Amino acid sequence: MAKPEKTDVATALDALFKAERDLRKVSSQLLHAPHADLIDRIARSIVDARKQQSEEERALRLVCLTRVLRSVPGPKAVELLIDILNDDEEEARVAAGMMLEDMSSDRMGDVQRGLKRAIEQLPSGSIALCEIPFVALGLEDGDVISMLKPLLTHQDPEAVSAAIEALVELADPAAIALLEPLRNDARKIRMDDESTGESEDITVGDLASDAIDALHEIDNFVRPPAAG
Repeated sequence: MAKPEKTDVATALDALFKAERDLRKVSSQLLHAPHADLIDRIARSIVDARKQQSEEERALRLVCLTRVLRSVPGPKAVELLIDILNDDEEEARVAAGMMLEDMSSDRMGDVQRGLKRAIEQLPSGSIALCEIPFVALGLEDGDVISMLKPLLTHQDPEAVSAAIEALVELADPAAIALLEPLRNDARKIRMDDESTGESEDITVGDLASDAIDALHEIDNFVRPPAAG
């Protein structure tokens, strides 16, 4: 068995530094291009990336585009990040979500409006509908409960379940009132148990009831004891 080739660490780091310099230079050039041309070319590049036979190449291109979009002004950049958030490639979705969260630090309005439009317009079965609740959790100073309220009445049960899970992670008992109407929702979803690796069917109603119980426990824990 052949021994693995020894890596010259110093040379590899120098190559990495050069790649970073080149990346910054090219990114700066792109951002000085006419806005409409840049947006159009990025949109077409997303389409082209999805035509790649190699999953690795597809993910690489989409992740690269998310980094460019982070610095592109205007609502269309948010829409394109949400488009990538709807991709089959998990690595691309993670990158798009991170960029949306990071973008919210100085462009909260654009991000919130973009997510709101996506919730209203994306059809059932869209992957992004299940990603948006967790992106909302990562937004700086975002009103997560208000943002997720429309998802709780969505026709896609998977999107509803994602919103419920996100509200449990938010740990705000104010969400209990929004979850109560879901107690009798008989639609079934497939849930993965991370501890066992197994999956099971559960109704949206059961998931909502469990979430309500969890939030009640949080409320009881943080609520100051009544005066004797």
